[in-house]
Parts: sequence; C-alpha cells; structure tokens
Amino acid sequence: DFFWGLLNIMTFCFAFPLPVFAKMNNIQPRTREERAGIKNKESIEKTMLKNRSGGYHKYEDPAGIINNPDHKSPIFVSEAERFDKNFAVFDKKQRDGMVERKDQFLEQKRMDSLNRDLGRWKRMDEENKTENERVSKMREDGSKGKKNHSSAAYNPITLEYDPTSEGQRLKQKDDYQRYKQAVRMQNLDAKSNGSYNILTGENRRGVDVPDPNRFK
Repeated sequence: DFFWGLLNIMTFCFAFPLPVFAKMNNIQPRTREERAGIKNKESIEKTMLKNRSGGYHKYEDPAGIINNPDHKSPIFVSEAERFDKNFAVFDKKQRDGMVERKDQFLEQKRMDSLNRDLGRWKRMDEENKTENERVSKMREDGSKGKKNHSSAAYNPITLEYDPTSEGQRLKQKDDYQRYKQAVRMQNLDAKSNGSYNILTGENRRGVDVPDPNRFK
C-alpha cells in the first residue's frame, strides 16, 4: 500500500507541476518621521522641489551640503586632509608652492624676454643682410652712381679725361680722330702744294702725322 501511495503522489506531481511565483519587490517601510512629514505641508513642498525635473532650481538640504559637500565646493575636505593635524607641514607646503609658482613665473618671464630679444636681433640681422644685398646690387649695376656723374668720361671744366676705363677709351678715340685728321691734312697738303715755298724758294715743311702704332 505504501508503494502504491508513493507512486500516485509522484504521478500527480509530474502531471500537475508547481506554479512559478514572480520575484517579490521588497519596499523599505517608512520611518515614523517620514510618515509624520507626509502630513506636513512644508515637508511635502520641499520633497516636491527636491524631486522636480527640468532645468529648475532644486531644493537642497542644508544638512546634506554641510555633511556631504560636493568635491568642487570650497568646503570640501578629503578624508586624508581631514585627519592631517600637522599644521607646520601644511604651512611649509603652502609656502613651498608659493615659492615654486613665483620661480616658474620669473622663469617664464625670463624666457619670454629672451625669445623677444632673439627675435629682435634676428630681424635686425635680416634687415642688415637685405640692405647689404641691395647696396651690392646697386654697386654692380651702377645705376645709382650715375646720377652725379657726367655723361662724358671727362671733366667739362678742366677738360681732363677721367682716370677710368671709360676715360681711357675716350682718350684713345680722340687720339685716333686726331690721327685721321693729320693724315687727311697731309694728303691735302701733298696734293695741293709743292715741296718748296714759291715766294722764298725754301723747302716747305709738311704736316706731321703721329705714329699709327700707338692707336693699335
């Protein structure tokens, strides 16, 4: 009988499985102060302001601001700093930080002044180089130097030739012209006159011609 009863129970369990219950959502019960605050109009308004959405101002509990301030707040102190009681070390760190910031400021100011002077000297060197190149180019060209020079290679007052290559070239050209004039005069004299003076009967002197080799 026991065997048949156990078999009937097992058959019933397989035929009708147990129902699956949903997960329970446990809610923390309100405290006595919370239940009393729900009945207070001011507490209700503060709760509504605290939970409001949007870009509006939210109510903040002063106790939370003092006891748990934001890390960006000036009253925020970390746990390590809160238990640091060695004020001499803290003051020494502050003074060392001030000295370091001052040294960094002076060093940055010195570097800025140095870079400014280097840039100024570099600009002056570039301007001097550009000016020297301009003067050298004008000297090679000679266009600026011709403003106070005469167009002829001789002095119009003393009629002396300039001690330059242009003056020597002009002197050689003038001498060659004088040589040609002397040759023409000699030819005219030889064809127009005789070898003696018809009035006195003396030998007549001819025209002197310069040496042509000096013009080569």
